[in-house]
Amino acid sequence: MKRLLGICIVAACVGLCGCAGAPPVVAHEPADTGEGVGGETIDAEGPGDAAPADTDDAGGLMDVFPHVRVDTLRGVVEFDGIVPLDCHDPETPDVYLELVACTRGTREHESLVMTEAKPSHVHAALLLAGFEPGSPGGLGGRAADGSRVAASDPRGDPVRVTIVYEDAEGRTTETDAAEMIAHIDTGARIETAGWVFGGSAFVEYRENEFYDADGTGLLIGLATFGAPHLDGPTFGGETIGLAEVFSPEAAVAEPVWVADAARVPAYLTRVVVRLSRPE
Repeated sequence: MKRLLGICIVAACVGLCGCAGAPPVVAHEPADTGEGVGGETIDAEGPGDAAPADTDDAGGLMDVFPHVRVDTLRGVVEFDGIVPLDCHDPETPDVYLELVACTRGTREHESLVMTEAKPSHVHAALLLAGFEPGSPGGLGGRAADGSRVAASDPRGDPVRVTIVYEDAEGRTTETDAAEMIAHIDTGARIETAGWVFGGSAFVEYRENEFYDADGTGLLIGLATFGAPHLDGPTFGGETIGLAEVFSPEAAVAEPVWVADAARVPAYLTRVVVRLSRPE
């Protein structure tokens, strides 16, 4: 694990020096077809080319990976994305959410943001920004010996997650991700202790080690997708997870959290996801 993250950090440092980046560390990467969500075409450079830039607030940001920037002095990481769901369609207004951000070709139908940024790159950028990872959450269950494994909340440095975009009038808006999530029955905002930098687990496949979120696309979670690993840390999970665990399985808990049409930008709006320390 440390070796692979070291590769990511070296690549980031090379980028900070203005040199060509090292090859990314990825696993199970979805094919880049050039087609966007819902049949729309996204430029070859990916989402974020026209994303809003708050120049007064982003002076220290530097590109470290494709679609990922870091300000090491302020401890801020940003990555580009696009809104992959349409909660403004009167025919389908209720869009249930399980993630704040996913990668292309994974869970766009239940995520506020889809990004071309690789989760392992966002992880490395957070390290450069001074964040300490912990461990992703787990849902619990039965171990191989039949014993019960308890659910576990993700651990790690707290992270504030905001979404920055330009509204129809061209004004730059920054909204906390939690403010875009509402209860389907009451309309109340989700009350949460926030997100933490758990850091996805690493998995081995054919004697190679991979950063699991690069394959699953689970970058910033709302639900917890991890499961307990019998002889090590929690297996799988999101790079950044909600501090409280809840299951994505409807059989375990009825889904109640939906995208709030009053706060979520229009379908295919280009956005920037900003990660910083809570105030």
